[in-house]
Amino acid sequence: METARRVGRTMTNHYNEYSNNQLAAHKLTYPALHAATARVLTLVPQAAPATLCISDMGCAGGGNAMALLREVQHAVDEAKARHGGGWDQLATCVYLEDLPGNDWNVVGKVLAAPEAKEFFKANRIHPRMLAQGFYEPLFPPASMHLALSYITLHWLSSTPQKPAGADWVSPHERQVPPAVLEEWRAAADRDLLLFLSLRAEELVDGGEGVFLMVGGGAGDSPQVHDWLRPLEGAALFTQAFRRAANAGEVRADALANAVIPYFLRSEADVRRVCEQLDGVLEVVALDSAPLEVGQVEHDPSADPAVGSLAWSIHEACLRTSSGCSEAEMDAVRRHFMDLHREHYPRGTCHVAYTALAVRRRPRV
Repeated sequence: METARRVGRTMTNHYNEYSNNQLAAHKLTYPALHAATARVLTLVPQAAPATLCISDMGCAGGGNAMALLREVQHAVDEAKARHGGGWDQLATCVYLEDLPGNDWNVVGKVLAAPEAKEFFKANRIHPRMLAQGFYEPLFPPASMHLALSYITLHWLSSTPQKPAGADWVSPHERQVPPAVLEEWRAAADRDLLLFLSLRAEELVDGGEGVFLMVGGGAGDSPQVHDWLRPLEGAALFTQAFRRAANAGEVRADALANAVIPYFLRSEADVRRVCEQLDGVLEVVALDSAPLEVGQVEHDPSADPAVGSLAWSIHEACLRTSSGCSEAEMDAVRRHFMDLHREHYPRGTCHVAYTALAVRRRPRV
C-alpha cells in the first residue's frame, strides 16, 4: 500500500511532548542493553584511540533517543569500571536514524540543547542524523558495534491492500477476517527478516543488536494494546471515525481508507523469523511484558496524556491514508479523546512490548 511507504512511522510534532510515557518500556531492555554494551566495548582497543559505532533507528523527535543514549553511556561507564579502567581515548559515534519525513528540526534542537551538548562533550560522543529508512542498507558492512531500535519495528515498510469498504484501521481488530490478519503477518515477517538481515551485514563480528517493539505474548497470538482492542468494540480510532462520520464531520469513505501501517508480533512471530537467520545471528534474549502506560488523570475535562501520546503516534498515518483535512482530523481527535475517557477513566492503558537481543556470529 503506497500510503504506508509515504507515511509509515512519521510522528506528529507533539510526539516529544508525550513520548516520556513510553520510557518505562525501555527498562525492559536494560539488562540486555547493559550486557550487550559491555561485550561490544571489548571489541574496540582499550589502550589506543578507537571509535564505538552505534545506531539508533527510529529516533522520532529525539527526546527518548537522548534518554536511551544516556543509558548506553551509563552501561559503558559500568563496563569500564569492571575492567579497572581503560578506553580513555574512546570516542562514540551515534547515528540517529528516521525517515526523511521526520521533523529533523525538532531532533536538531534536542541535540543542540546546552545539557545535551555538555553530555556529548564530557563523553566524547559524536551524534549524527540520518534521514533514511531502516528497511534498506544504512552503513558499510562490518562497521557497527551496537544496533538499537526502540518502539519502531512494528511499523511496516508497506501494507497489504485494505479490502474495499473495510470498517477497521488495524488488522488486529476483532472484526477483521483471520485471512486478512495472516496476510499482514506475512508482510511483517518479510519486513523483520529484511531488517535483521541488513543489520547482520552491518554489524562487526560479535556486534550486537537490542530492539524493542510494540506487541508480545508467549503464544502464537500477539497481545494487542488497549487503543486497538479495548475491552469491547472496535479500536478507539475506528470508533472515532464512525462517530465523526455519523455527525457529518468527515467524508463518508474516510474509515474505509484509513489504516495504521503496523503489525504487532507475538514472541513466536519474532522467534520464527530469527530462526531463518540462525547462521548469522544468535538470539541472546527474547522477552515480552504488558505495561500500564500513562498516569492517573485528575482533571476529567482535560485530554488524557496517554491519549495524546496515542494521537501523536497515529495521527499522521491516519490523516494521510484517510485523505482527511485538518478540520476533519480535529473532529476525529475530539471523538477519540471522548472515547478514551469513556473506556479508560483512570487515564492509563495497557501496552505490551517485546525486547529482542541478538549477536552477530563470526563470518566464515
